[in-house]
Amino acid sequence: MRENRGIADPQRRLVGLCLALATVVVALVVAGNAGAAWDQYRGNGARTASATWQGSTGPSGVVAWRAAIGRDAMIDASPVVNPNTGVIYVGTVRSSDLAPRSRLLAFYPTGSLQWAASLSRYNVRSAPSVRRDGFPVVVGQKATRVVSHATGESWWKLEERSFFVDQFTGAIRSNSASWPVPYGAGPLVDPRVNGTFTVHPSGLVVRDWSYKIVGNYKTWVGVDSDVDWCFWCIDFDKSAPASLPSGSEPPLYPRLASPALSEQCNDVVWTHGGNASRASLATGRGRFLDAAPRSTPALGGAGRMYAVVEVAGSLRLRAIDWDGDIAWTSRSLGTGTASPPALGRARGSQTNAYCERVRDGVLTKVYDNRSESAYLTVGDKLYAINETGSIRWTRIPGGTRLGEPVVIRSGSSELVVVPTGAPNPSLLALDDNGNVLWRLPLDAPALGSPAVANGHIYLATTNSLYAVR
Repeated sequence: MRENRGIADPQRRLVGLCLALATVVVALVVAGNAGAAWDQYRGNGARTASATWQGSTGPSGVVAWRAAIGRDAMIDASPVVNPNTGVIYVGTVRSSDLAPRSRLLAFYPTGSLQWAASLSRYNVRSAPSVRRDGFPVVVGQKATRVVSHATGESWWKLEERSFFVDQFTGAIRSNSASWPVPYGAGPLVDPRVNGTFTVHPSGLVVRDWSYKIVGNYKTWVGVDSDVDWCFWCIDFDKSAPASLPSGSEPPLYPRLASPALSEQCNDVVWTHGGNASRASLATGRGRFLDAAPRSTPALGGAGRMYAVVEVAGSLRLRAIDWDGDIAWTSRSLGTGTASPPALGRARGSQTNAYCERVRDGVLTKVYDNRSESAYLTVGDKLYAINETGSIRWTRIPGGTRLGEPVVIRSGSSELVVVPTGAPNPSLLALDDNGNVLWRLPLDAPALGSPAVANGHIYLATTNSLYAVR
């Protein structure tokens, strides 16, 4: 097992660039496979976190390589893969002497570092997204300590900004103006174009190939909604005397639900200020959804939305159809930190889901009768939920908090891979009956989402990036 440290010297960078260019031709062929691309958070715009494994057998849990990125350089970041070159991107935060700067890192498929981009001290907690042309977009958050010389008081100024990065050098090609509320929601890319969507105080902002703002979907609020727009904001102390020692650690704000795209329905879903909205990409028409997802939702067949919601003080998984009707709600899954759901095959059939799609000025109804199951974690439990919302099985794989599960299909079989946290961090694979297939010990907890591409599972712990085959 090889470990890589540091930033490549100029000569090595030149060789690496040649390797990347040579890889493009091969990787373009690979990217045509449905299981090859994992170009944004949870694998695709629909956030389904499901992939098809390349090869006749599934993953074996063997480490291909591990690259060190610095102690405690992560919180819960998730890697993504450039479908054109196979380069892996993952973000870090400024958190220790060994990780003194927050950066966006790019690793070749061999595990060597291509470049490390500094993002003006903005921490990266959400996954980047890779546009169709291969250039990554990433959202960063920054906390700045502000001191009033008149009163001696100090407080945190929080802000967020998005960056459009050069895939070959790591240089910042463009960036947005900063906004004062750090949502931490990952960017969304429409794979059919080079358009990028990011959550903003005004709603969902749309940028074109040059990263210029070309649209803005306003957040719809229910007529009877009494949701505070700042429901997710942090109540931080503005009265700490500046002379006090390091109240200097930045506040740890939550990462919010990332926007999702249904290509079948040609529309987007996003969460803003505790409200969920859905809008058509063709008409711009939108509507309020009676749900406040506690994690990124997944969009299944005909745009059916699977979202973790809070009901009577406990978390539940809810299936909401395109028209806003609730298909089902699971029983209580308890309390704690909830992962986004990963969608797999179900064993029965479900009621027809449908959506109305407008494309090229033509309105059509799209029906999808696929049978879908869902896997998610809440606290220390992993749940398998069937197509009617009933819980098929529950597992406690170990660890005080679990990472985010993904579904891997290999032939006719399907397995679920999930990272576990302290005290014995590991990557765990289970079959669809909940039986453990293998367990891989990790050097530190992994609280984000694994990526699955090109016959490997890529996983970021708080210290390292793993490639597992």
